[in-house]
Amino acid sequence: MAIRIFCIEDQPIITEGYKAFIDQSELLMWSGSSNGGEDLNFKLKEHRYDIIILDIHLGNLNGFDIYQQKIRTITKVPVLVISATGKLNNILKARNLGIAGFVTKFITSLEFEQAIKKATSPPNRFFVSNDLECLLNDYDNNKISVLPLTPREIELIPHLISGKPSVEIAKTLSTSYYTLETHKKNIFKKLNIQTVLQLLHYAQEHDLV
Repeated sequence: MAIRIFCIEDQPIITEGYKAFIDQSELLMWSGSSNGGEDLNFKLKEHRYDIIILDIHLGNLNGFDIYQQKIRTITKVPVLVISATGKLNNILKARNLGIAGFVTKFITSLEFEQAIKKATSPPNRFFVSNDLECLLNDYDNNKISVLPLTPREIELIPHLISGKPSVEIAKTLSTSYYTLETHKKNIFKKLNIQTVLQLLHYAQEHDLV
């Protein structure tokens, strides 16, 4: 059975290119599209699809905001980010948000099909396209860093700025209150900040939320 794809992309010529390729594929099926505007909620509810491909730069709209505020409130199908750039901050943000994968628009048609298949199949682990693997691996192995924080500290930031009590956050993450507070103290020290509001501003500036 073909994998049904819904596309969120603001450039009509790119959307048409996706549709033309998908219509010729035996593995894939076109379900519909939106530029991320006012029609998105309606289309997400009305169309039937197995995966969403999402651009993160949609004119004045932010794809990550759309993912959190619209997509995840309507459906739990996997989402694959397809971006013109492979910035590490965006890759890390996609992974932290639970997005299935992150690929660039420079992949081949075969790689596109493989990415769709991978995103919709177990074990549902985050992945990136081949041209981004070395970048992410180097970051995970602490060979490079765009931020003065460890991967674990970056993962904690969305929780720390959520407004929830530390006790509740610790329970959600299956860790101790004291471990969480130690991470929080280290993050504040590294970033030279004193409040959660300052942490929120930092996270927004570095595309971490």
